Amino acid sequence: MKPRLIRKFSEKIQFADIPANFQNPFSYDICKVAIVAAKELQSELEKNDDMGIDSTTKSELGKMYGVLVVVDHNNEPGYLAAFSGKLDKGNVIERFVPPICDLLNPAGFFKKGESEINEINRKIQKLEQDKNYVELINELKINSDYYLKEIENLKSVMQTDKLKRLETRKQAILLVNNIEQKKILAECENESIRQHFQMKDLKRKAKADFEAIKDKLKTFSEKIENLKFQRKILSAELQGKIFEEYVFLNSRKEEKSLNQIFNLEKGVVPPSGAGECAAPKLLQYAFQNHLRVISMVEFWWGKSPDSEIRKHRNFYPPCRSKCWPILSHMLSEFNFSDHELTLKQENIEIPVLYEDADIIVINKPSGLLSVPGLMDLPSVYSVMKYRFPNLSGPIIIHRLDQSTSGLMILAKNMTSYKLLQSQFINRIIKKSYTAILDGELVNSEGCINLPIRVDLKDRPRQLVCFEMGKEAITEYKVIHTGSGQTRLMFFPRTGRTHQLRVHSAHPRGLGIPIQGDELYGKKADRLKLHASKIEFRHPCSQDIMVFESKPDF
Repeated sequence: MKPRLIRKFSEKIQFADIPANFQNPFSYDICKVAIVAAKELQSELEKNDDMGIDSTTKSELGKMYGVLVVVDHNNEPGYLAAFSGKLDKGNVIERFVPPICDLLNPAGFFKKGESEINEINRKIQKLEQDKNYVELINELKINSDYYLKEIENLKSVMQTDKLKRLETRKQAILLVNNIEQKKILAECENESIRQHFQMKDLKRKAKADFEAIKDKLKTFSEKIENLKFQRKILSAELQGKIFEEYVFLNSRKEEKSLNQIFNLEKGVVPPSGAGECAAPKLLQYAFQNHLRVISMVEFWWGKSPDSEIRKHRNFYPPCRSKCWPILSHMLSEFNFSDHELTLKQENIEIPVLYEDADIIVINKPSGLLSVPGLMDLPSVYSVMKYRFPNLSGPIIIHRLDQSTSGLMILAKNMTSYKLLQSQFINRIIKKSYTAILDGELVNSEGCINLPIRVDLKDRPRQLVCFEMGKEAITEYKVIHTGSGQTRLMFFPRTGRTHQLRVHSAHPRGLGIPIQGDELYGKKADRLKLHASKIEFRHPCSQDIMVFESKPDF
């Protein structure tokens, strides 16, 4: 029996267009049949505002949707559709695959546990709003403010009197009459002792008043603390239940819970919302119904959040923090590997523009990391260490994104490294980048000031964040605009990760992504961003050095 949620393609699909093997969902190389499925779902979303699906005309933020191309038991192609999280009408919507664990089911464990926690919250709120409790809290604050003021006033008086006594003692020492001198010194000492005990008495009285009010509050505070402790226990139990109930299949029908996938026993807590994204929902339904999976793609639909950069209709890979560990289990049979792993250090060419006893200036090619990552891929560091085995120290002073090409300065020894690093820290080094934007920019020049931080849920993506972000400033000047694109120069005044890419794509920046930006725009043959000029002071000779490099775009 054909699973009811398989959608038929509106247009005829040729089997020649169907890949023989499942396509890596984390790759930006999307096969034709998956794009067709995504376009069909997008057409449906445009026509169905009454399905509880966010529309671009509404004020609500958008959402990630996904399609999974499958072949059923009769060898017929079709596709499944899913959305991340929930919609206005819930998380079970007609024609979309169901959630892996339905937390919104009124009869389910989550709603029952949530109801118990809500009842505790109501009890806490009732106690905290009790008239007697509120009056005691106010009384405690009034007393606290009063005694703090009294203590500060007395401290001020004591400090003034102390200075006066110091001067009095100086004058007394000059007196010839010893009896008068002793009398004055004794009076100074007595006054000092009196004020000391006055302060002790004031603090003792303050403490006694506080304790008296706290004793009256004890009846309320103990009940509130007990309820909060009960809430904490119930919340932990409910969270643990969620981690156990979310169980994911792979194509061999092997099961793993969130606890097992994220290794909770070693203290790795699953991120909030893990398992609620479109990708695991799609694969779960396919494996449950013995469908052959072909290709999967996700796209953003609707308005972008203020902090993130999500373009309406654009394709994006699954998120790293939540989906990567889950999909690593669900797709374990397919053994995806990055083709870059096969690259050898000796096979990578990095043009050297300048070299002396202290520094090397190179022209980094696009697609090469600056430093080794988690997967130990080839990088500028590893290639140059292979090429120059006698290099000492960290070598890499600054970095370019993997997709960015252009000028980099390398240090051949620790002394040069520290001196050049100091120039970067103090923003002495001047850098210019050439870029092509995927659209025509109206302004001819300007400055962008948007703070940036890493997206903890989806590294290496960056967010604009005015609360936790680091200062990021970019100046720009347009060279040429036309034919749907803009060539311009960037002059970064800070050096944050993905700074130019985020400042280009974000609506509060230029609002136009750089061509070929897989993370914040659309994939192309390469990212059209090149570090084309750098000016710095030589770490040893102190000569001003300027290097320029033309991009290949």
